[in-house]
Amino acid sequence: MKNIVLEKEDKIARIKINRPHKLNALDMETLEELSMALKELETAEDIRVLIITGAGEKAFSAGFELQANFDFSHAKMLWITSKGNEVFSQIEKFPKPVIAAINGYAFGGGCELALACDFRIMKRGAKIGLTEVSLGLIPGWGGTQRLPKLVGIAKAKEMIMLAKRIDADEAERIGLAKAVDPENFEKEVMELARQLAELPPISLRVVKYAINFGSDLPSELGKFMEELAFGVATTTQDVAEGVSAFFSKRKPEFKGR
Repeated sequence: MKNIVLEKEDKIARIKINRPHKLNALDMETLEELSMALKELETAEDIRVLIITGAGEKAFSAGFELQANFDFSHAKMLWITSKGNEVFSQIEKFPKPVIAAINGYAFGGGCELALACDFRIMKRGAKIGLTEVSLGLIPGWGGTQRLPKLVGIAKAKEMIMLAKRIDADEAERIGLAKAVDPENFEKEVMELARQLAELPPISLRVVKYAINFGSDLPSELGKFMEELAFGVATTTQDVAEGVSAFFSKRKPEFKGR
């Protein structure tokens, strides 16, 4: 792959957007490579956690690369928005926890990429925001839907309508990301990834689905989805291992079965 780097080690995969000369901006080719990597990793039994980050020190992703796609015809824009939504929905439905390691600017589509992830860890000095309105556009890859769920409708309107760029400390204050000092950034990201990698994979998969999509349903249907997810978890070998380890006062070894 030309635009991303895929690394695997100790149950953890890392996708790095590798376009630092473009502030890791996303074009159609990069989105397609990201989609291919997700498809490969979702069935990899040796991988339990995914980290997504950007190459270099300046940017996680500065968003969609307008310079390469300065064609605002209706058909072209529908194609672009459809592809971005498809890939970011892959992340939202990805059967393993996904951590956005926000090492620099995360604007526009880069912010929307981070919003599709399960966890966001942000380096102090980085900035994040849905900045499309400042260009006469609006978010097109799920930003208007995912941001309100994370920070509330009023704050989401403020951020989107004013095209605000906020720092890591404000992102943490509003519940968008965890702020971490630069010298501890990689350590914090890997510590979270390792913690998640030791937990039961099937339980994480079904609880992620129940949280992400149950909140869109009426309360009774959401609770029914939770009941179904609970039922799935109780049929696994991992639940027997977890209970046995609890009573034996030892660390459980979850196999994902």
